[in-house]
Amino acid sequence: MGRPRIEITETMITEAQRLAGLGLTKQQVALSLGIHRDTLRKKESEYIGLSDAIKRGRVSAIVEVSNALFQAALAGNITAQIFWLKNMAPESFSDNPQPATDEDSTPQKIEIHVVDGRRKDKGGNPVEYGIGRDSKKETA
Repeated sequence: MGRPRIEITETMITEAQRLAGLGLTKQQVALSLGIHRDTLRKKESEYIGLSDAIKRGRVSAIVEVSNALFQAALAGNITAQIFWLKNMAPESFSDNPQPATDEDSTPQKIEIHVVDGRRKDKGGNPVEYGIGRDSKKETA
């Protein structure tokens, strides 16, 4: 004697959509329906309505959370604003911006000069160090 055959009812489909809409994973939906994850996967392929219901539930959860995030950003929540911008406009708001590839850009020359006010040269002026200079050589 094998396991009893599981029939998918409209009630189960409605419940699966509701559970997916609450953010539950497919495994959690299956457990809540009293079936194994593999059984849910198999039944999704047999009953297109079940698969569609779970997708609709997941989309409704995403829409609800996205709207809440957007509303929080508009209300002045800085974290929500940063998160939203990084995800919706990553080309403009990224922690790792891509270097400019503009061929017309001019290379920038940066020179660093450090003035050591504690040391004086022979003329009584502070000693200056910089790029391209011997770090121990005093400038006059």
